[in-house]
Amino acid sequence: MVGKQISHPALSQCETASTASPALANHASRSVAFSVVRSTVSDVCTRVIVSIPITYRKGVTGNASAQHGAYYSCMELKRYRDASVFEFGDLQIRELTPDVFDVASFAEIVVPVGADREPRVSAKEHRMYICFVGEIEFSVNGESIRLATGDVLHISEGETYGFHNGGYQDGRLLLIRVPGPSLSQNP
Repeated sequence: MVGKQISHPALSQCETASTASPALANHASRSVAFSVVRSTVSDVCTRVIVSIPITYRKGVTGNASAQHGAYYSCMELKRYRDASVFEFGDLQIRELTPDVFDVASFAEIVVPVGADREPRVSAKEHRMYICFVGEIEFSVNGESIRLATGDVLHISEGETYGFHNGGYQDGRLLLIRVPGPSLSQNP
């Protein structure tokens, strides 16, 4: 970072000196929380907030926003061929979410001809389906919606949804879930 040198008692606990932008320095001089990033031998990045360290798992930096649960992370490449694939009823699901990212999840769903996803209530704040191949018939709160290639459907928490592939080819959907599930949860 560029800017003004910060001097604060919490900085003496860190292994490296820190500089910050003028805006961040102004916050620090008013005793408002500020961040200092340091790398340790184990490659864990630490965020120091007025001398209270909060450790994130490997790959997550101190640029995290505790208020929103968002963060900036070190680059991670997850190759399609390396993504975990599992069967869920008639569906094949490929989890595409990088390991360092847990704010949301991304999964490819292959929906074979004739496959059904029985209606259920969404427990996710946001659930978005993007159709890439085929046509998939969705039911959301009793309303029938046909997704074709390029269409996007958003389903909110508490809405009842299900889908069926009544077409002539396997369908492919990209599912985005917020918050992201563990692999043991339903898609």
